[in-house]
Amino acid sequence: MKFTTFKKKERMNSLNKKEKAYSKEKCLISVIVPIYNTPETHFRECVQSVISQNFDNWELILVDDGSNLSTAKLCDILANEDERILVHHKPNGGVTSARRYGIERAKSEWIYLLDSDDKLYPKGLSNLYTYHLEADMICGRFDDSNGQSFPTLHNGIIDKSQYIQLFLQRKVPMSLAATLFKKCLFTSKVLNLPSQFIYGEDYLSKIILSQACTNVFLCNDIIFTYVNNVQSVTHTVVQSPLYRVAFLKERNKYLSLDLIQDRLQSDYEELLSSVFDKRLPYKNSYREAVLSYFSDKIQATTTIPRQLKRKYWILKNIPILLYIYKLMLYPTICLLCIVLNKKRKLIDITK
Repeated sequence: MKFTTFKKKERMNSLNKKEKAYSKEKCLISVIVPIYNTPETHFRECVQSVISQNFDNWELILVDDGSNLSTAKLCDILANEDERILVHHKPNGGVTSARRYGIERAKSEWIYLLDSDDKLYPKGLSNLYTYHLEADMICGRFDDSNGQSFPTLHNGIIDKSQYIQLFLQRKVPMSLAATLFKKCLFTSKVLNLPSQFIYGEDYLSKIILSQACTNVFLCNDIIFTYVNNVQSVTHTVVQSPLYRVAFLKERNKYLSLDLIQDRLQSDYEELLSSVFDKRLPYKNSYREAVLSYFSDKIQATTTIPRQLKRKYWILKNIPILLYIYKLMLYPTICLLCIVLNKKRKLIDITK
């Protein structure tokens, strides 16, 4: 994979010269933060991380997505502390709805999406904006609250097809918060994702956004810290196989047939594990949904690995296999009962 490389110092010097031409009122990046009952400590740290940027030309749009009264008041208090912070209160509609609300009101050409419980690095925005003349998307790295960073990237430009391959292989961040986007990329496809997808909306959005861009700049700088919030959707929602199947069908709308086929093995492993997830009661409808999703795809290609075909066959024939198992188990149980019964009679005689 070829990368067009850049020297960061040269780009930063060029950026600093251009920054002097802007007035302080010029807004270059709109930071959109949806809020829904985020713990106060996390939320304050998130907002403070934006205020503490070494890059001043931003606006922070807080979208209160129907939060409780205390969270809504906190939004207003924080907005009064800095004129660059704007607050919008709206009825609850989910994170995609809140982001759309903020993006539609953004003044800048560039959009940065931040979750209300995550924190920007002090140079996060400036490190991304350094390369704003090179691509439609600038993608950086992130770390978590335990200090572990993900993933390692190489500074340079790649086209969108290369980026999609890296994204599906999880070699670039899944999160929207590691990336600076041109506002024009946010078409109706992104802004009107089905509201049923409360988990994985970042994944779907990033696929659509990358398809709309011309090229992507990979930046090896750490941009933000992902905070492990146990109250977030990521930690509280158990996805059923029916949800996973609907999610993959939505994803496939934006992928080529070749990319869909490349993902069959990992998709099947993921769905198979969700069918037998111990946190969910087993339902035959789960098995049928998975079989329905894969039946046409397995028949449509000759490149399916033998191992995947075997696993598909096993899942398809579980009722028959269980019946055969019962037939084989029945004689064994009968024989065991006879042996135990004879042993009991022998004990009775000896007495």
